[in-house]
Amino acid sequence: MKLSILVLTVPVLASFAAATRMAAHEFKLVPITYVGPITPGGPNFTITGTPKQIYDQIIALNPKYDVAAFNLEKRDFISLAERSPTRVACNVERGAAQDQIVQGIAAIINLGPGSCYLGPKPACTRLYCSQNSAIYFCNDNTHAIGPSCDYLGYGMTQDILNQCSICGGSCALSGQAWDEDNYNVIVGGSNNFGEGYC
Repeated sequence: MKLSILVLTVPVLASFAAATRMAAHEFKLVPITYVGPITPGGPNFTITGTPKQIYDQIIALNPKYDVAAFNLEKRDFISLAERSPTRVACNVERGAAQDQIVQGIAAIINLGPGSCYLGPKPACTRLYCSQNSAIYFCNDNTHAIGPSCDYLGYGMTQDILNQCSICGGSCALSGQAWDEDNYNVIVGGSNNFGEGYC
């Protein structure tokens, strides 16, 4: 069984100003498409929207949904030792609260074992935003990509946290991580693309 759900898009955005960021007007925020099961061993569903909208649709489809049932920490989708960001830069943007980014990683992983598909450049999406702290995912390719959602959380965002954090709790940090397949994750304050604060 396959379900396709289309929800609202996000407005066109401005660009980052730092050297590690994109040229003006080059990127825009768009929804992602989640393709994956909502029960262990079950069929794949296709759900399009923001990560929060996708999660809400998963819960609507399966009120007993529990990401722990997928044993993601034991899943060898690609070991992080073999597949890790090719580069991480710190202090690229206004800071995000570290404790909010920790919650953001958990929220991304809560989408489950499926893939997070993002359209070709100039596509970016906001994976998480709370208390003016945001996680973005951007595609530098001319074709769509679909990395596993948990790699975006456990792998790339966690790598930024590990390398750019200087203290715990609500201390501010920012960073950007690039994958060998030409996409990147950005951690920083919200409204970096003019989409509004959270």
